This record gives sequence, structure tokens and C-alpha cells, in this order.
Amino acid sequence: MNGTWFTMPMARRFASMLLTCGLLGSPSLALAELLPGREIREAPEWKGKLDPPSPTCPPNFTNPSNEPYIFSCKAGILGKVENGTGFTPGLWEDKSDPDWAYLKQYWRTDRLIYFAATQCEGGKTQHSDTAAQMAARQWAQKRVDRWNAELKRSKFRPALEFREIKTVYECVPGILTNTTPGYSEAEDAEGEASGIRAAEAAERAEQERKGNSVTFKIASNDVKSIRLKFFSQQRNHVWPGSNQSYTIGASDSDYKTYNLSCRKGEKICFGAFRDDDENVAWGSGRYDKMGCQDCCTTCGGSGLTTTLNAGPTGPPRNKIVFKMTSRSPYRVHLQFTSKNRNHVWPASGRVYTLADSDEHRYELDCAQGEKICYGAYVEGNSSSYWGVGHSLGEGCTNCCSYCGKGTFSATLTGGSGSGGGGGVGSVVDAIGTGAAIGSAIGNILNRSGGGRVYTPRSPPMFNRNPSNSGISR
Repeated sequence: MNGTWFTMPMARRFASMLLTCGLLGSPSLALAELLPGREIREAPEWKGKLDPPSPTCPPNFTNPSNEPYIFSCKAGILGKVENGTGFTPGLWEDKSDPDWAYLKQYWRTDRLIYFAATQCEGGKTQHSDTAAQMAARQWAQKRVDRWNAELKRSKFRPALEFREIKTVYECVPGILTNTTPGYSEAEDAEGEASGIRAAEAAERAEQERKGNSVTFKIASNDVKSIRLKFFSQQRNHVWPGSNQSYTIGASDSDYKTYNLSCRKGEKICFGAFRDDDENVAWGSGRYDKMGCQDCCTTCGGSGLTTTLNAGPTGPPRNKIVFKMTSRSPYRVHLQFTSKNRNHVWPASGRVYTLADSDEHRYELDCAQGEKICYGAYVEGNSSSYWGVGHSLGEGCTNCCSYCGKGTFSATLTGGSGSGGGGGVGSVVDAIGTGAAIGSAIGNILNRSGGGRVYTPRSPPMFNRNPSNSGISR
């Protein structure tokens, strides 16, 4: 290999394939030789408390507004790693990959990571640390944005992202005089030039004096977790960001304070919605399209305080959950179909795969009230089926439910055929096993991100003659 076409990403995938096939005897040695360095920096894990900031302000901070009090505030933005575009780890995921080994601790778990920054600002009273909190949060947000950018440039692009849960603050009285520079907090050592920091700090203080901020205080009496955004009515701007949101816990009646930097005089409205059902909404809703009363205020004004009243109880109206368990000794392909429109989950020509006896959960977005049925069949033998079968047109009893009615559970018993290999709950083409394995290896060598659906060129034919024991028709 001359090195001009065998790139490091290809080397990583090739090493992953060899490890999967058992052709490399020492994974640690092979990985050390073939794999490139880390693509994502590790963020610290949230341990339940934010360490207090250093009281010593940086040498370049000189209290340009001559405020009588100085505050050193640290802001920590807490959150999780979540799916942005339906990422599903493939069978070939390299479990020794350092980035994936790190991220999977926080993906689909309750563990939190955080990004923190510390800033000094002046205040007029002993309790006016709002400007310092806002300044620290803005710098912490920049660290969030940089980390998300690393994710989007990595092998997972653009599927995984950091989603904010909440922001916490710690403030102490600041020490302005600093003859011996001692400001060396690790999270602030990322290369912001001191002159730029001083200029931006002065600009923020000037904006604060001019009233370029507004405060919302919001609590919730709803039994579900709520997501919250703020929308400018004069420009295309969303807080905390177009693809981000704040979170209020279920039945959290304590007011949460949201301090927004804004343009003096602009109208700002809040939009809130349930985390599991955006159709249950308050204020201007998820996309700022709902009409509302008393959900807006003006930048520089007195702010807005409100409590979100409890929404309707019951499961989400635009979702349904199927919990499927297979007792078949063979791999089973699974689809869901709407009886009210021409729609199939996961998609036409695609299937979910059940390859063990565990229970698997499938949450489907749907139209409230539509009838949805499952169809399953032994891989390579569509005559051995459950529910509405491979054609999605067979008759069945107790294989359907309705969108908005909650959870439907089913266990597939009986069935026969030739199984072997494959993934659990992953989306693959509805084709035979041999071509699937061949395409999976090819995809290891050619994919640019985890969890892509592979597409074999032609399905194999199988000679099977199973019985239909225990199969509904």
C-alpha cells in the first residue's frame, strides 16, 4: 500500500473488521499501531456539586465600570449525550475505540457531564452578581459549542450531540488586586486571549447598564418533564440555541430563573412543551407558532414570572410503544404498518431484527388514533409469520393497537427456519443473512459514521420448509 489511498480512517475500520473476525491476536497492540488519536475531548462527569471558583480575578480585569463590589462566578452547564439524527451503533462498532468507550457512558444513561467557565464582573450591591453569572454562562456555552463541533466532525457525525439539562452557578466575592498571577483554573485554560476577554467583559457590563437583559422565572405543575425555549419576536434568535432547550423536571414547582442577554426593547416569548409529547405545550409552543397570552415580555423590562399549569394525563397522543419479545429459535424480521395510511416503520423495504429472547422497545411517531399493527416473520422464510406477516396484509387477532393508547406488548412464540448472526433491534434491509454479513464487512471499510444501514446488492435464496407451529394467521 503506497499510503496515498489507505488513509487512517480506513485503517481504523480495517482494524475494527480484523478484530471482529478474530484475525488480530492482540487488540491493544493492533489498535495502538493502526488507530489514530482521539477525536473528542473528555468532558468532566457531574458529581452533584460545582466546585467554587477562584476568588482572584485575572490580571487583565480592572473593574472598568468602577462598581463598588466585585464577583467571581462560575457557571456549569449540565447535560447528556443524545441522539440527534437516529444514531444506532452497528454490529461492527469498535468497542475498543476510545471515543465510543467514553461516550457510551453518557449515551442513553442518567449520567451527566458538564462544561464550566469562570468570569469576574462588578455589581452595585452585595447581591448583584447577575452580570457575573451571565458572563460565566456565555463562556461555558462557547465550550459546549466547541465540544458539539468536535462531535459533528468525528466518526459519529452528525448523529450525537450534547443536550443541556440545566445550568448551576457558584459565586464568591472577587479579589481585584492581583500582583502575582494565580488565575489558573483548568476549564478556563483553553486559549481565549486576555485582551479579547477584557473587551467582551466591558461590553457585557455596558449592555447590563443599558438594560440589555431580561429575566424569566418559570415553574411547572405538570407531571411530565418539560422543555423550554425563548424566542425573539424581532429577529431570528432562540435561547439557549436553535437546537437546544432548557429542561424543567416533572412537577417541579420551584421557580427556575433564566437570565437572557438581549437587545433593549425587543419582545421575547417563552415556548414550553412536554419532553415526550410536543403537542402538549404552553406559551408559544416548541416552534413559536402558538398564540399566547401573558407569555411575552420586553428586554430591559421587569421580566416575567409564571407557573405552567398541569397538562392532560395519559400517554403521549402522537406516539405508540410496542414491546416485542421473540421466543423463536431463529432470527425474526419485524415491521409495523398503519392501517389508515400508506406508512411502514422503520421504512418500506427495511425491517427491525430480533435475534435474542430479550424484550425490545420500539417507540413510533404516529397520528393520534391511527391503527398500527405489527408483522413479523422468520428471516428467509416469510411463510412462517406472526401478526400481519411479511406482506403486512395477513389477518390477525390481537396484533394491533392505536396511536396515543400507550404501550402494546407481544411475545412471538413458535416459528422455525434457518437463523444465525445479526443484530438486535437494529434497522437492516429486509434481505437474507449471507448478503447482510457481506455488506456489513464492506460497510466497516467504507462507512464514515457509526450505525449506518447497509444495503447488499442482491439477497440470497434459502431452501427452507418449516412448519407453522404456534403461528397466528
